[in-house]
Amino acid sequence: RYVDGDPFNLGISYLPLKLCPGIFKFDFNQQPSLHSILKSCYGLDLVMSQESFEPVMPSKKEAKLLNITTNTPILLMEGITYTADGIPVEYFLLKFRGDKARFSVRVFRRS
Repeated sequence: RYVDGDPFNLGISYLPLKLCPGIFKFDFNQQPSLHSILKSCYGLDLVMSQESFEPVMPSKKEAKLLNITTNTPILLMEGITYTADGIPVEYFLLKFRGDKARFSVRVFRRS
């Protein structure tokens, strides 16, 4: 993914093929988003994810793709996304440039 023409993050998602057969026919360079396809084409409404964040050093390939040096830390986000029924649909890894990323978190108390 790019922001203002600069590389911003690298991502990979793993999906259970039995829940989304034919997913490979979509060109995600042209589609609005993976989640919109999962909802509109497969009826999978993803409502919750569990995510963790960790600083890591990039591989040579990741550094090249992100246009940084191998000495520049990146932020690894790892997570699983679920439907309202608690079915895990997506396991993902996102690697963000540490010098470009900023995250905001909103926390709610359950009653």
